[in-house]
Amino acid sequence: MADRDRGWSYIPKSLIVSYDITVEEFHSGKSIEKNLKILESLLCKTNGHLQDALKFTLAIPKIELSLRLFCIWPLWMAMETVATLPIIRHC
Repeated sequence: MADRDRGWSYIPKSLIVSYDITVEEFHSGKSIEKNLKILESLLCKTNGHLQDALKFTLAIPKIELSLRLFCIWPLWMAMETVATLPIIRHC
């Protein structure tokens, strides 16, 4: 059973309503333009967190190679995932 079928959402209700759309409208997909703006907002926030995580990881001393690799591997996968999404335009 999909999260949508269960009524679960990982997008904050406060964010959805800030774009003058109801949660029901968002999940119905009837307002594509507003939905895309909401998702773009989340992806921009995600991108900012990833950039911060990269700065943090690069601040780890180079001598701590294992620790740096431990941090960079999942970060790299997350960055690659976000990079595949064409929605980020204004971040």
